Amino acid sequence: KDLIVALCRQGGIMGIVTRQPGKWLDMIVNDKPPAFSEHPDAQLCSMLAKRKLPMTSSQIGAAKKIFQAKDFVLVLGMPGTGKTASIAQIICCMANAGKKVLVSAYTNSALDNLIEAILDQGQTVMRLGRASTCSEVVAAKCIPDGNLGANAYADALK
Repeated sequence: KDLIVALCRQGGIMGIVTRQPGKWLDMIVNDKPPAFSEHPDAQLCSMLAKRKLPMTSSQIGAAKKIFQAKDFVLVLGMPGTGKTASIAQIICCMANAGKKVLVSAYTNSALDNLIEAILDQGQTVMRLGRASTCSEVVAAKCIPDGNLGANAYADALK
């Protein structure tokens, strides 16, 4: 995957892990700091600048850091500071650029909030899990457990 988003419960942290998952163990066990490119991806920055939803300077700075990440970025913020909305915009930019994005979350509601924000921006989303554990809006995009055939994916992306 080009981007893996992990929504964490601890202290309002939203962790974003990018590109090179083989290094995770070394970073976690040996406390190796994450690596960043010198400049953020110009295509993604341009796409983000053209989005209709406004972002604060802090949110734009976080997005640029994500676009520079070779390993991971942690985006921190108090509740209500726009982490979910910002991540939704970043995910949409990456998806529109042909990147693959995987999102996981500690709770169903955190995942559903992000998916709803992505859907609001017209992006196609597929969610694995039971529809009964999802919000009403997201339930229509659910692929039930144990039904991971090609037709299930095609149906969810409609």
